[in-house]
Amino acid sequence: MAPDLLSSVPHPPLARNFGQRVLLIDADPQGSAITWAAIRNQRHDNNDGDILFPVVSLTTDAIQKEIKLLGKDFDSVIIDGPPRINKVVAATIMASDMVVVPIQPSAYDIWATEEINEMIEMTKETRPELKSGFAINLKIRNSVLGRDVHDALEKFPRPILKSEVCSNMAFKRSVGAGKTVLQTAPKSEAAREIMELANELLEAADE
Repeated sequence: MAPDLLSSVPHPPLARNFGQRVLLIDADPQGSAITWAAIRNQRHDNNDGDILFPVVSLTTDAIQKEIKLLGKDFDSVIIDGPPRINKVVAATIMASDMVVVPIQPSAYDIWATEEINEMIEMTKETRPELKSGFAINLKIRNSVLGRDVHDALEKFPRPILKSEVCSNMAFKRSVGAGKTVLQTAPKSEAAREIMELANELLEAADE
């Protein structure tokens, strides 16, 4: 590991509402989370209470080893994995206690789940305690595809989370501001959906 990676992780703040120290690891080579964090850090003073959690980049298949060092001072570590199956995805699944597969209501996304499902099942052969589930993301409200995606996913041996995140301009505005939707639009439908998803994931993790 590069020595500046660990030193770049600040003292973990307490995330609002849940009281947890959270670390976000960006394992996606596209670096969307890192780009968002850079915008956040440019626009906000790190001491003004807007920095809810640190974000670091770790796009290596050694993530299972590195996460033990990076995550030792945190209550929860969230890994944003690559969208395509590769060694980093396999290592990320192996390093995880729970794998959440985000699914957009599209035929392409559903087809793409075949490989990730096979990889999860292979991992569960050696780690049967691994939890997993689908999360419906960017759903268009009251659309046929939004309703049909549940039927298409039922063939896979993992649950579909009850919480669904719909397409909403509030998310795009919050990203552009370097914040979360809970900060920019705390009373919006988008914020409510994110809170419901977070609560459901925490409950599943505690089961």
